[in-house]
Amino acid sequence: MKNFLVKNLNTEIGNQSVKGGTVSVGFIVDTLGKCTDIHVIKLIEFVLDEEVKRIIYFSPPWIPAEQAGKKVKAYRIQPITFAKP
Repeated sequence: MKNFLVKNLNTEIGNQSVKGGTVSVGFIVDTLGKCTDIHVIKLIEFVLDEEVKRIIYFSPPWIPAEQAGKKVKAYRIQPITFAKP
């Protein structure tokens, strides 16, 4: 995930930020590893919030959770920090 963020996070968005900080985004990882129901839990600034939602939406497949040997949907929270300009 770290390599994906480094390569795909739009650093220009971070430079446009007034506040910086950590955006927390919640989402569901389905049984195929796709992220769905993406929503921002901790709002910082509109441009940062939207960039975090975009990056989670386009992230590579996650490893689905398992319960009793069967893949299941799971809720995740991912914090992403932007440095203050």
